[in-house]
Amino acid sequence: METSKANGLDPEKYLCYIFSEMPGKNFRDNPEMLEGWMPWSNGAHDNCKA
Repeated sequence: METSKANGLDPEKYLCYIFSEMPGKNFRDNPEMLEGWMPWSNGAHDNCKA
C-alpha cells in the first residue's frame, strides 16, 4: 500500500485494479507479466491515479 501511495496511486483503486485484473493469469509460465501490475507500471497509473 505504501508503494502505491509513493507512486501517486489511490491505494483502494489499486487494490481493486489488481484483484479484478490478476485472477486467472498464468504467472507460473509468464512471471514477467507481474511487472504490468506493479504500482509503477503504466497500467496501474492509467487506472489508479490518485
